[in-house]
Amino acid sequence: VLTDANGTLGTLTANADGKTWTATFTPTANVNDTTNTISVNLTGVTDDAGNAGVGTASSANYTVNTRSADTTGPTA
Repeated sequence: VLTDANGTLGTLTANADGKTWTATFTPTANVNDTTNTISVNLTGVTDDAGNAGVGTASSANYTVNTRSADTTGPTA
């Protein structure tokens, strides 16, 4: 689940260690936002021992800036 993420997350893929998962984040075009997080719902996820996940895990805050710099200044 993306929370105020300003982008999309690709398919999660398990790494060889079985503990780390990766996905590609693609930011939305023309965005400048300093408050973004990615949250993962752990309900329904199990580890190798069969233990069910509980709650959610969230990323640290990150910045998205895909807006090009406007160097033309205002016009009248």
